[in-house]
Amino acid sequence: MKTKNITFKNNYGLDILYFENIKLLFDNELKLIRFQLRIEFEFFRANTLLEVEEFDFMRLHECLYKMHNGQLKTFLFNPIGEQFIMKFELQENGQIKVSVTINNSLFTGKLEFNYITDQSFIPDLLINSEISF
Repeated sequence: MKTKNITFKNNYGLDILYFENIKLLFDNELKLIRFQLRIEFEFFRANTLLEVEEFDFMRLHECLYKMHNGQLKTFLFNPIGEQFIMKFELQENGQIKVSVTINNSLFTGKLEFNYITDQSFIPDLLINSEISF
């Protein structure tokens, strides 16, 4: 897999969200991607291990590409239902509003936040998130 750690940045270039230690797993006929999700937003910190289907990871890549090329205005990355959600909304000024929600598996705790980013982070993110086997 040609994937490095993936970092999402805000419009000031500050790192907000990290997909780290990305690994491909095979579970019977499914290809799963396991990664460490780390969030550092203002004074909030969260860290959890996630597993998503390869399809969801590749769809994230495809949707970011389409958004960067003006072919998509909004999309949702929620590979494991309500436990982790990222919503990307292209604003009229060209910036992207990102809404993030993370719940623990028992839904006893929830972290929600929004940040604004510009599209300058997308080309580097696309290069670093390319999956090839």
